[in-house]
Amino acid sequence: MGRTDISVISRRKAAWKGRLARVAVAMLLLAPYASSQQAPEQIDLYLYPEDDGLNFRKLSALAATSVVFTSTLVHGYINWWEGNYQPFGFYDPVERGGWFEEPAILGMDKIGHLYGSYLAYTVQKAILEWGGYSPGTARTLSASFAFGIGMLIELGDGFSDYSFDWRDLLMDAAGIFFGVAREEYPSLAHFNLKWSYVPDSWSMRVTKHYPSNIFWLTADVGAMVRHDDGGPSLIQPAIGFSLTDDAMHREFVFGIDFNLNSLLKSGNRELEVIRKTIDVLHIPAPGIKISGAYAPEYRAFVVD
Repeated sequence: MGRTDISVISRRKAAWKGRLARVAVAMLLLAPYASSQQAPEQIDLYLYPEDDGLNFRKLSALAATSVVFTSTLVHGYINWWEGNYQPFGFYDPVERGGWFEEPAILGMDKIGHLYGSYLAYTVQKAILEWGGYSPGTARTLSASFAFGIGMLIELGDGFSDYSFDWRDLLMDAAGIFFGVAREEYPSLAHFNLKWSYVPDSWSMRVTKHYPSNIFWLTADVGAMVRHDDGGPSLIQPAIGFSLTDDAMHREFVFGIDFNLNSLLKSGNRELEVIRKTIDVLHIPAPGIKISGAYAPEYRAFVVD
């Protein structure tokens, strides 16, 4: 087989991978609208109740989600795109290292997209429900807003040296899908994604120093094995993913997590927004860091 034939086959394989990726993204995007086990719910955007008075709570909720949306894009401009204009380009996985092998990142960016979209979906949905929108409307709007943020970030990256990467969009969609699935399937509600971060030199540019970030997966094992209605457990196991301080090796953290759902859950709408927002952040707790490149390190309070 000649070099030309090999080149043609490689291009065909790349084209099929691209098609499959687009199908996967489309399926994940449709999940928030098709996964509900109940009858389809009409999207309710009305800001005026029956007495024709302006519903300030709904209006405030939309304004708050707009702030989340806009501030995320402003953060992206300041940290990634300002002074970094390039002709629009696509990410080259061969040149840069594929999904999880790019030097000094090693998959943290992809996990960050997964968590970031989950965070955006969860917080915005909590705000919209506080505003009085039905769960179905809040789910649809927050899923759309969260993916809209991801899409605009990728378009911005496309005009910088970061480049547009469909893999980032796939991870964005996966994070939204996880948020929706937790609400639809009780068994998944025992799992959660969380994040801890300590600024490097007091900088909030979270993507400039990946070792300062830890992305966590928690599991309420106690609630899973009790088979009763005893509610969530206060303490639950957690596994975190990060990089060593030199950003040369992946690092896993095994520890515990404090499940604030066991303490803060209430019927108060204001407290519910606070609870759901805090619930995606990891409170410092004991853990052990293992990288394979260095000796295991125990910490009484793991923060980064």
